[in-house]
Amino acid sequence: EPPTRDRGAEARAGRAPDLRSRGSSQIGGICHSAAMASSLHPVSSAEKWPAAPHGADEPSTSAASQQQHYVDYRRVASSRTTLFIIDPQRDFHPPNGSLAIATAGDDAARIATMIHSHMDEIDDIVVSLDTHQRFHIAHGLFWVNPQGEHPTPFTMIKKEDVLSGAWRTTDPKWQAWGLEYCTALDEGTRSSLIIWPEHCLVGTNGHAVVDDVNAACQAWAGSRACAVEYVLKGNNALTEHYSAMRADVERPDDLRTHFNTALFERLCKAERVVVCGQALSHCVAFTMRDLVERWPNNQLQKLVLLTDCASPVGGFDDAARTFVEEMTAAGVTVTTSEQLEWSGAGKSAGAAGTGASPAVVISPMPAERPGHHDLPEVLGPETEARAKKPRKTSPTR
Repeated sequence: EPPTRDRGAEARAGRAPDLRSRGSSQIGGICHSAAMASSLHPVSSAEKWPAAPHGADEPSTSAASQQQHYVDYRRVASSRTTLFIIDPQRDFHPPNGSLAIATAGDDAARIATMIHSHMDEIDDIVVSLDTHQRFHIAHGLFWVNPQGEHPTPFTMIKKEDVLSGAWRTTDPKWQAWGLEYCTALDEGTRSSLIIWPEHCLVGTNGHAVVDDVNAACQAWAGSRACAVEYVLKGNNALTEHYSAMRADVERPDDLRTHFNTALFERLCKAERVVVCGQALSHCVAFTMRDLVERWPNNQLQKLVLLTDCASPVGGFDDAARTFVEEMTAAGVTVTTSEQLEWSGAGKSAGAAGTGASPAVVISPMPAERPGHHDLPEVLGPETEARAKKPRKTSPTR
């Protein structure tokens, strides 16, 4: 039977879908990315704006929805080295970044030098981009106290603060979600909600990739006649998205917040995945933890963390140090851009992953080390099943 409401038509007309209705799950997760996908992967209007089935409790897992969640513009059959650069954006870099990390400029210079020096050996580059609106749950505008004041940057908001009324959502319709969200964070393994300076806002200079890394990526694209893969994260205003793989609290009405299975499978095709970027204490850390949680246990040395190409947010030195220790203990290759070997990439990556980790210059976000899984040595059905395993999501208000 046809649905009682054409939510696709509502979205095209500019009316926001009702997030309280689970039946609207498909629209919230795909409307942004569908527009980006259409030019390269033309689809019918029905595929772009699928109507939600009656009584749908979970987002669609149809091929169209998955494609729109993550569009792999350049199909990758294999890669000797995949460079995964986390959030190398101007707002995280001095001198003018709104959330500038003191040593991020030096990190960016080393990343750019590495790309220029090894263009023929890097077969794939994936860049994640923190992507926010001013009105975002981790920005002050989202919250207000009884005096009508918004929280200042680095304020921590806990479940008790919302219950007591110390902080409430500026828009009352999100009050129930605000409580549910803070509860999920406080009871989970991520950090409690931290209010950040407004950063990486869509359409601003701060959202752009920092100049030297951007120039290196464009040079690589020209040299290899390949596209750099850009992955947006954080563009759902109702949940933080530190990890490039999934949001802190996944929403069933938005596939963009769920674990990015297509990206994971792309990374699994590489002989090694070299991870760098910002920040070592947060987005790099949670991205790596999510990868380690699902990566085959006997291949963790293929994940490479460059400690001289990532720095922590100021004041979160201990969190970064704890993360590096976790990765070393897990069997991840922890090294530097200077020590990284480039001959026989697939065979040499594990050598640096044993023993003491290199010194880390870092400027509390502890989390339990995720469990590992003994999976096949090569990517096969069991590994793919692990990548697709469902995660607990927060019910939609």
